[in-house]
Amino acid sequence: MRAKYQTKAQLKAIIWDATEFNPQTSMPPFGKNNILSPEELDLVVDYIWSINTP
Repeated sequence: MRAKYQTKAQLKAIIWDATEFNPQTSMPPFGKNNILSPEELDLVVDYIWSINTP
């Protein structure tokens, strides 16, 4: 992920609402549609960011 998203904020924005960046995406807007709470969103971002392989 770090190769694609240079900051956690960029990754969070994609998870919040991927349709802002790609209207044709099949990924649901997890934050915008309240699928994840703000706290859950932060936890998901932290987890994804942490599993980056060098």
